[in-house]
Amino acid sequence: MFWLMFLLHVVLVQYTAPEGLAMGKPGCRTKCGTMDVPFPFGIDPGCFQEGFDLTCQHNAADGTYKLLSGDVEVREILLPTSQVRINSSISWQCYDNITRNIRSSSRALNFTSTRFTISHIHNMFVSIGCDTLTYNTMMDYNNYKYRTGCVSVCYSRESLQNGTCSGIGCCITPIPQGLNFCSISFDRNFNSSTVSVSDFRRCSYAALMETNSFFFKTYYVTNSYDYSYNSNVRVPILLDWSISNETCEVARRKENYACVSSNSVCIYQTTGLGYSCNCSDGYHGNPYLEDGCQDVNECANSSVCSGSICVNKPGGYQCLCPPGNLGDPSHGVACYPRDHKMHIGRTMFFLPFTHIYTYVIFCTSKREE
Repeated sequence: MFWLMFLLHVVLVQYTAPEGLAMGKPGCRTKCGTMDVPFPFGIDPGCFQEGFDLTCQHNAADGTYKLLSGDVEVREILLPTSQVRINSSISWQCYDNITRNIRSSSRALNFTSTRFTISHIHNMFVSIGCDTLTYNTMMDYNNYKYRTGCVSVCYSRESLQNGTCSGIGCCITPIPQGLNFCSISFDRNFNSSTVSVSDFRRCSYAALMETNSFFFKTYYVTNSYDYSYNSNVRVPILLDWSISNETCEVARRKENYACVSSNSVCIYQTTGLGYSCNCSDGYHGNPYLEDGCQDVNECANSSVCSGSICVNKPGGYQCLCPPGNLGDPSHGVACYPRDHKMHIGRTMFFLPFTHIYTYVIFCTSKREE
C-alpha cells in the first residue's frame, strides 16, 4: 500500500479539546470513540447546528469507531482554525499488458450544498505515474469552473529523485481558492502501455490531498504494488468551514449570531465565504456555547515567568518579582535584590567625596614640596 507508506512520513498533530470545558450542548455526546465532536457539530438530534450533523458509526467486530458526514469519513475537527480533516479515496488507471485493456476508477468530491470548501492553502493536486496525464475539473462557491492538468513521465530509474515532483514520475499543482467540487480523470491516450514493465509499474494514480502528508518516493512508480486491488486506501484532505455565509458586521446585528460566548471574537473567513468564531486571546474552549470560552491559566506552564512569580489574570498574566527584589519581568527587566540597588546608591553618593578628598591630599603634598 504505497499510498499508506508515504503517510507514515508525516505526523499530523491532532487537536484535543481543553480538559474540563464543555464542548457541546447539555446532554449531547461530544465523543465518537476517541474523536472530539464539538458544537456546532453534533451526533444526536438537537445537538448540532444546521449543516453540521454527523454520524458515529461503531464497528462491533473490531470495536472501532468512524465519524461520518454523509458518506465522507471525518478524521478530525479543528475548532480553533475552523477546519475539518477528512479521508478521501484516490483515482487510478492501470494498463493490463495481457488483455491490453485499461482499467480505471475516478473520484469526485462534492461539497456544493454544504458550508465546507477545500482549503487551497493546505491541499494540492498530486499525480503519480510514468505515462500519465490527469485532469482536475473544479468549481468554487461562485459556480466558477476551472480545469487543470498534470503530466508525469519516466525516462529511467536514474531520472527519478526522492522528494521531487517536477514531472518525472510525479507531478503536483496548486488549487484555486474556495473550491467546493472537484473531479479527477485520466487521459486514456496516456496509459502506460509503452512503459517498461521491468522498470516501472503500469498504473497511474491521482488525488487531491493535504500538502504536508505527501513526500514522493521513487518506489511509488517502481515497485509492483497495484493500488486498484485495494479500495480501502485513503488520503487526508483539509476542509475550511464557516458557520454562516454572512459577514461579521451583518451577523452581529442578528439574533442567531453564532459567537455567543462573552469572550469570543468573530473571524471573517479568508476563503471569502462567511464567518466563524474563536475564543479571544487568553481564552480557550468553544465560542459557539454560552460561557464556552474560559480563561487560560498561563501560570500552569512552569516556563512562564521563569525566575519570577506568575499571577494569572482574566485573558492574560503578569510576572512579578519575589519579595525583597526589584525589577519588571513582564517588560523584560530582570529581577534583582533590593540591597543591590541600595549598595549602588551608596557608592554613587560617596564617590564625589572620595574624589574631593583625593584632590585635597594631592594639593597639600604639592605645597609641602
